[in-house]
Amino acid sequence: MGKCMGFLAAGVILLLLIPSALAYNTEGAEITINTDGSAIIVGSYQLNLGEYIAFKFTPGKENLLKDAIEQKLGRDVTVNYMNDKEVSVTIPSFAKVDKTENKTSYKTPKLPYNEIGNYMDNFLKDNPVLKNFSPDASMVVPHKTVIIFPDGYSVTYEKPYLNGVVLPVTH
Repeated sequence: MGKCMGFLAAGVILLLLIPSALAYNTEGAEITINTDGSAIIVGSYQLNLGEYIAFKFTPGKENLLKDAIEQKLGRDVTVNYMNDKEVSVTIPSFAKVDKTENKTSYKTPKLPYNEIGNYMDNFLKDNPVLKNFSPDASMVVPHKTVIIFPDGYSVTYEKPYLNGVVLPVTH
């Protein structure tokens, strides 16, 4: 019995130490623009067993995510929830709101997916314990990005993104 438990423990340790870059997969990002210009962003993803275990046992992952986003954006964000399938974040002042007498328009920022690799490299320098569980940057870019405006109008983009970015959208 002790050998069996030792074998299982060794197996779990190996799963945690083997880089799992090919397993992680970001399925999509849904960006819902609110009337005040804030956005609720829900990202969905798949984890392999090693990533799932690392996810479950990583303390303070919500704060790591919050700090990383705030550092990049230079403003406060809220992590609404984070589980092993998706994450939801609220970003204030995400879209520029332009109100006139008869209408309101919203302009989203450019989404520079092509910068994810550099950002991940810098983030992992500050958080080396996560390096074994970090996927290749191309796997972090969502396969589909949907932007939904307050009136229900939506725009959908899919990989490959032109020049690695989603350009600003005005509606």
